[in-house]
Parts: sequence; structure tokens; C-alpha cells
Amino acid sequence: PHLTKMPSRRRSPSSVRGGRLLFLLALSARDAPVSAGAFFSLPSPASSSSPSAASTPASSTPVVICPGFGNDEIDYLEPLSQSREFGLVSALERRGFDPDLIRIVPVKRADWLRVAGGLLDVPDFYVGRAKPTGGGDGWY
Repeated sequence: PHLTKMPSRRRSPSSVRGGRLLFLLALSARDAPVSAGAFFSLPSPASSSSPSAASTPASSTPVVICPGFGNDEIDYLEPLSQSREFGLVSALERRGFDPDLIRIVPVKRADWLRVAGGLLDVPDFYVGRAKPTGGGDGWY
């Protein structure tokens, strides 16, 4: 699938240097309550204790947001139909991440119905040995 590109405001993603990529695997709302304030506690890549992380500013770190179970890409832009300022993407921008380097894996809520395909992975699904490439998760 193609990643959702945020509105362009600065340089193109092809000018990224440093070799770092930040993946955010977001929890679904059913996993944990999430408020806009929760995103403000994200650690800044520049404040990391790792020497290589400290030398790569947030402004040049690509971010890929992988929607959590049951979530839609819009949940990271305008969560619960609130204004954009409450979204994770906006919070990342405020923390110094380049909006041109923020991508959301394009998952719609209805796509999660495909997880039911795992029910056909007999017996692996039923005994807890389902594979990430199987019928339930291979599409993601």
C-alpha cells in the first residue's frame, strides 16, 4: 500500500540523511485511553542518550505511523472528529518533526475485517501459532 503523504511544506523526502527512521505502532483506543496530552510526552529524538540519535535532529527523522487495531489513518490526523491540533501528526510537528517526512500507513477501519481471515488458519490460529504472513495479518 501507498503511504499517506502529509501536506508539503519543506524539502522533499529524498533529501533525508542520517539513516534513521522512527516507526510508531499506535495502540487502538480499546487498548488504552489516549488523550491529546499523551502525545506531548513522546521523547524527542534529539534528547536521546544514544550518541547516534542525539546527532540526528527530529527535523530530519522520517516517521511512519502504523495504525493500531481497529484504527483508521484519520485517527492520527483528526482524532474523534476533533480539530487537527489534537492529532498525533500535529503533535509530532510541534516537537520538531518535518511534516514532509511523516507518513501514515493507509488503513481504513473496514480493512480490519480482513483479520477474520485468520480464522481459516487451522489449526495455527486456534493454538496460538498464527504467522504474521497468514490470512489474519498478512495484509497489513
